[in-house]
Amino acid sequence: MIDVNSCRLLTVFIILTTVTACHRTVPAPVTPTPEQSKTFQPRALRDVVFERTRARLERGKYLTESLLQCFICHSDRDWTKPGAPPVANKKGAGHIWEDRPWLVAPNLTPDKETGAGDWTDDMFARAIREGVGHDGRLLYPQMWSGSFRSLSDEDLASVIVYLRALPPVHNPLPKTNIPEERKKTLPTLEPLIDPVPQPDLSDAVKRGAYLARIADCAGCHTAWEAPIVPGFYAGGNLIERGKEKVFSANLTPDSSGIGYYDDALFRSTIRTGHVKARKLSSLMPWIVFRNLNDDDLKDLFAYLRARRPIHHVVDNTEPPTECPACGQKHGYGDRNSKKTVVAVSIDTNAYADYVGRYRFDDGFMITISTEGDSNGGNNLNGGNKLFIQFASDPHKIELVPISATEFTAADIPDVITFERNAQGQVTHLLSNVDEVGKKIE
Repeated sequence: MIDVNSCRLLTVFIILTTVTACHRTVPAPVTPTPEQSKTFQPRALRDVVFERTRARLERGKYLTESLLQCFICHSDRDWTKPGAPPVANKKGAGHIWEDRPWLVAPNLTPDKETGAGDWTDDMFARAIREGVGHDGRLLYPQMWSGSFRSLSDEDLASVIVYLRALPPVHNPLPKTNIPEERKKTLPTLEPLIDPVPQPDLSDAVKRGAYLARIADCAGCHTAWEAPIVPGFYAGGNLIERGKEKVFSANLTPDSSGIGYYDDALFRSTIRTGHVKARKLSSLMPWIVFRNLNDDDLKDLFAYLRARRPIHHVVDNTEPPTECPACGQKHGYGDRNSKKTVVAVSIDTNAYADYVGRYRFDDGFMITISTEGDSNGGNNLNGGNKLFIQFASDPHKIELVPISATEFTAADIPDVITFERNAQGQVTHLLSNVDEVGKKIE
């Protein structure tokens, strides 16, 4: 079985964010060795100041208080109220994590003594998209830079303009003090040097993909810590905070997921925190997602409806039972079955074309290789088995053909295809969550 870290690395094929209440396993796409962590050098700060405009202020408020869920982590919350909204007059003023008191979400308001009043615009930018604090230290993965990395330059500027316009709140807090053992494996992201343009927003699914990525819907709604990962967006991620504990819902268009939803029900669920007569847990931050406008909710729904349907029944109102699909115990677990991969017979001659290293836009690398007896198969140029390897992980996973062009494995949630250019050369690897890796060698 593939280890949890390697499974989480597959979110590069998405991205990107656990909704903010979640405990993400490895939200950034590269987990270094202890030696790599010691030598990590963050990008030098730049002398940049984002122009303060009304349009940026409004856009930044919209993103911060909806998709990015900043104040769900960076505020104390009132868990006695539906959705657990941020405590009045403490929005953005920071928070000490309940189950990890060494972890502190800092005060983002412009208070000069206890907040971010002395941070530069690029300190904010580097922390948000690169996981490096204003003082140059690596941030703990509860800060979801792996998802926020996909923010376009303009949206990033808008967020920072809004954060700097917040009313200052004086709220002394200790600094995060990450245990030494955890420091050794802190994830790192490649420094962002090149511009991040606006994404392709040409249709509803592509617009929804951008929204889902920066909100990291896959992060909460994929069972990263389960013994088996049923698939992206297939639910079953155990989420705990304080006394609350839930398994995330299946968001794929299967009958066990949102197959019965329409636009109106999806919007109503997000707006009210109820699915018909059932109340959503406050761990699902609908309290901020309800601030999304109708157009964005429609696009997000269109994207989720375009995902691969995966059968995984999860119901938190029912007694927990063993689930063969994810290896956990949750409501209606016994209504599921173990994932099976049925291989089809294909011409393996193409395997040699797939071999190489592929790089994603955040620097994450995967390697495709072949092994096996080429003479015993029909591949004249290499092995008759195809393998995938993540970053520096020595573990190889055999990919199984499920169609003439698609590959997967029983212990990974992804479906992979390879793309060719007009000359027939393999140039990219594409996953079922719309992320593209460029072949570099």
